[in-house]
Amino acid sequence: IPSVAYGFFALVVFAPFLQEYGGKSIALLFWIIITPILIIFSLIINETLISNYYHPTLKDVWQYQLTEDLNLSTNATIYDIDLFETSKEKINQLHQKGLKVICYFSAGSSENWRSDFNKFKSEEIGKSLDGWEGENWIDIRSNNVREIMKARLDIAKEKECDGVEADNVDGYSNDNGLNLTSKDQLEYNRFLAKEAHLRGLSIGLKND
Repeated sequence: IPSVAYGFFALVVFAPFLQEYGGKSIALLFWIIITPILIIFSLIINETLISNYYHPTLKDVWQYQLTEDLNLSTNATIYDIDLFETSKEKINQLHQKGLKVICYFSAGSSENWRSDFNKFKSEEIGKSLDGWEGENWIDIRSNNVREIMKARLDIAKEKECDGVEADNVDGYSNDNGLNLTSKDQLEYNRFLAKEAHLRGLSIGLKND
């Protein structure tokens, strides 16, 4: 999109200006030479931004383990582990083996055993998740909830996770007790992705 914008800007703004004051040949020269340079520059910038965080591949092998001692005897190239329960030292150990680390947390629910549970306000907590005792849907429209999630992403960055797995981002399609809509969910998911990428983290949305 920025590439097209640059080209359009050059066409609409600069080319007519140069044609009026420098003649058609100058305007044509500008359009032929400068505009492609602007587009190429924009593509380079876009690629830099896109490459600023880790991208798993289809060939990667995953070890998904949120509980118990990590099994380090697998042939996995990526470990998906619990953000809260896994120490930075353990993550460093995985990195030293040349492995990538994805850190799990729930982005759409409160869990009463988490260390930051008391930061949720009572009015932000909705109905319980079926089959998950102590876990409730949260109001993803709340600024306070988003601050909690940003703090969790800060933890992921501090622990040097390569990416995060944001779970339960489907509150709108469940009986959440908060009147969440698909529009609310989409806006929140984009918020999560933006904040993760700003911290150099890849992000996967689970149950989306």
